[in-house]
Amino acid sequence: MDYLKSTTLEDLEELYKNEKDADVKLRLLMCIHKKEKRSDRDVANLVRMPKTVVNRWVNRFSKHGISGLQRKEGSGGHNRYLTGKEEKQLQNDLKENPMTAKEVLVHIKEKFGKKYHPNSISRLMSRLGQSLITPRPRHHKANPRSGWAFKGHIKKNS
Repeated sequence: MDYLKSTTLEDLEELYKNEKDADVKLRLLMCIHKKEKRSDRDVANLVRMPKTVVNRWVNRFSKHGISGLQRKEGSGGHNRYLTGKEEKQLQNDLKENPMTAKEVLVHIKEKFGKKYHPNSISRLMSRLGQSLITPRPRHHKANPRSGWAFKGHIKKNS
């Protein structure tokens, strides 16, 4: 069924007025312009989008109606891999035992059975309000006590 042909211009405008989602509202506006017999290029210029994008959304409306203009689940965006409960559990684990990025990756895989990409760990950690432990290189011949002695002589400005 061709929803664009069967839907009146007034019905499209009513849908546009009542729509809350800004993305769907823009897609409805594309359909309204097409219903007003504007060319693909004119519609693309009016909504400032490529012609192919306009055609895609108008065709989806023609085939599926208003549901075709909704965002499909899992299509783009950064979906969270861990559930909210798992994130809370990870946050508690990190408060008890701070970890490096590699340790967090291993911990998530062992505890939750999920595999994260190393680049995603920093985003996950900042969302949890945590920071990663960054190991600092130490010279193999360095005396560990000399570092503590040095730190003991640092005076704070007050």
